Amino acid sequence: MSSADEPESQYESGRVVRCDGPDSDPDENRQKQAPEVPDEVERRQSAGDLVALALLDLSRGEFDRAEPLLLRALEIQQKTLGESHALCGPTLKYLADLYWGKGDLVRCVSYLVPALDFYARVVSAENEVYATELIRLGQVYLQLDDCARGEPVFQRAAAILKKLHGEGHIYYNTCLNNLGMLYARWGQHAKAEAVLREVVELRRRALGEDDVRYLYSLQDLAEFFQATGATAKAAPLWEQAARIEQRLSDRETQG
Repeated sequence: MSSADEPESQYESGRVVRCDGPDSDPDENRQKQAPEVPDEVERRQSAGDLVALALLDLSRGEFDRAEPLLLRALEIQQKTLGESHALCGPTLKYLADLYWGKGDLVRCVSYLVPALDFYARVVSAENEVYATELIRLGQVYLQLDDCARGEPVFQRAAAILKKLHGEGHIYYNTCLNNLGMLYARWGQHAKAEAVLREVVELRRRALGEDDVRYLYSLQDLAEFFQATGATAKAAPLWEQAARIEQRLSDRETQG
């Protein structure tokens, strides 16, 4: 979240309160009430100011203070501009960020899905930002054990990243790794093994065997085999991972 200078005015529940001067207490001013903003133009401006103030709170980790400001801003935007207006998209995204930060994953999904729809329609459904947010949505579904919804999200993100960067790129194979972990959680072990093995091979070719990201992929595959009782498959991977870890440690000590 980006920080900003303290604004000249503070807002609460869509009401505008002007500070008396540089020594005034912004928290005290938040509690005062002022008349409703009368016309549509000023109401749109007040929504923008509410969002700005909420972002300041979010940058400080003050989720409970930011939440009503963003909800009120979205209400104003949807009422004055319409629910499908492009300016509603960023506010939906900020609400998704807020609930992600609070650990309220169900509400995070309820705002992140329409935010992604807005982004795809107004900006692009084929760029890295969109793919990154798709991965986050997939991770939320994974944490909610909603693997059926998470699978196509990770698959879509992987397709975008492969098209943009190719198979060897870390973003693409990290997304594949997420998909493999989803299959493991879902109990689809054959699919999980195939995807996790693919990640290992992609990273070996792209990064070499003495890269920590290759090490992590080996460990993920070994943990999968261990968790599914395939200890004979896990053992050589653990041994290989231990050798790589030792080489990396020696290199760091010598360097």
